[in-house]
Amino acid sequence: MKSVLSQARIPALALVVGLLAGCGGAPQFAERNVVKERSDMRTEVPLVRNLDSTGPAEVQVEFDVPKQGDDETPPVFIGVRIAGEDATALADLADRLVRTDILAVLQLERIDVSGATKVGLQRSERIDREREALVPLPADGTAAGLFDFDADVTTMQDAGLLSPSKPERELAFAFSPSLKAGHYRLRLRVDRHREALVEAHAQLLIAYTAKGK
Repeated sequence: MKSVLSQARIPALALVVGLLAGCGGAPQFAERNVVKERSDMRTEVPLVRNLDSTGPAEVQVEFDVPKQGDDETPPVFIGVRIAGEDATALADLADRLVRTDILAVLQLERIDVSGATKVGLQRSERIDREREALVPLPADGTAAGLFDFDADVTTMQDAGLLSPSKPERELAFAFSPSLKAGHYRLRLRVDRHREALVEAHAQLLIAYTAKGK
């Protein structure tokens, strides 16, 4: 009888160990999902949103610009970010996206108790091979092409949007040199070469501009 009981305990013990091992792995998996969900669901600058091939033609995002201790009207830009494993390949991809002449239409509004107020944006446009100029975004919100830009590293890190082991590049459609703290709504539609952004796994990015830009 003792032998039979001992044999019965072995598979039972193995089952318990297996269950404990499974429980031990679950929190790590859940934690990874929570981190991803938090990055996708952030509503304060900086934030990202995915651009899917099956998603709506127009992306609408409401977000908050919190007060910054050192800057009451910080510069904020609207664009995309791409990430990869190899910095050289990533730089080549960023250059291709700039040359692709992606066309987007975007409107930014500040929302308060009195209603919605349109916010003027600017962008960088090349004059010739060596010179670029800052120009206001047209009234219809058309942004013809992306241009190189840099997000503020500190606030991106604080938001958990930067990986120390994975290089990334940022490109902009437009920016505001000074955005008051408050609640905003962005409408963005990519009318030309959206597939290039989808294939590059680009994410919509709304972020603070790097200091000195």
